[in-house]
Amino acid sequence: MDTRADNGPGYAFPLVVAALSTGAALLLFFSGTVPAMREDQHLREVEAERARIQDEFWTELDSEVSNRLAWKIDIQSLLVELDRRGVDTWSILNEESTVPGTEPDPDPGRAPASEPPDRRGH
Repeated sequence: MDTRADNGPGYAFPLVVAALSTGAALLLFFSGTVPAMREDQHLREVEAERARIQDEFWTELDSEVSNRLAWKIDIQSLLVELDRRGVDTWSILNEESTVPGTEPDPDPGRAPASEPPDRRGH
């Protein structure tokens, strides 16, 4: 039987291979992980900045809308300006048809053409 001592020349080779393989694996792991962590941190900062800008936008929009709603129209000045331009405000305010392009029904008691007459002949 051939017995070798554990500390002979053949014993160092597996240790060197294992150490180099472990070192290479750690190098590959950290060479990919560290930049990814930096990029992740940068993306979190960009997301926080985007959220801050979006909050500012909505705040400004809300204040702009509330400012416009708080703006009061001076009806008398509006009517005077319409009169100065020759607009007949009475005909506008007294129109029967509120939807543009629709004509008032000349016979409001008559059923629409799409509905069949009732059995009594009306």
